[in-house]
Amino acid sequence: MIFVATSAMAVLMVNLVTDHGLRYLLAAKLLCGMLQILAGNLRLGELMRFVSRSVVTGCVNALAILIFMAQLPELTDVTWPVYAMTAAGLGIICLFPYVPVLGKLLPSPLVCILVLTATSMYLGLDIRTVGDMGSLPDSLPIFLWLEVPLDP
Repeated sequence: MIFVATSAMAVLMVNLVTDHGLRYLLAAKLLCGMLQILAGNLRLGELMRFVSRSVVTGCVNALAILIFMAQLPELTDVTWPVYAMTAAGLGIICLFPYVPVLGKLLPSPLVCILVLTATSMYLGLDIRTVGDMGSLPDSLPIFLWLEVPLDP
């Protein structure tokens, strides 16, 4: 369940930084970490056995929907190879586990990443990458002191 909390924090942090800046992100991450350590020390994970399987599944599915919705803008106004690669990726992820021996040994998302990256590089497809979204910094990040007001 800690994975779900951390993943949800990763999805929601974009709006936090956009609305309030990096100082609030640091404060939110520190608070989230402290709460997780406290929950671990208090053995609150034991309480998860009282939560029904359907609630846990719903929480994970909600997180998957949030991640999917965050990726939708990357599928608008793109070239046809992007749609072809998306369909191929979904096909590999869904069908690769049925391959007799390798399907049990290798995780299908890893196979998908390797096959589609190699295909894109070999064919020289015009597909937007992370590097196209902006340049990476060439220096270490600066440390921002917490200047978060404690009043609502």
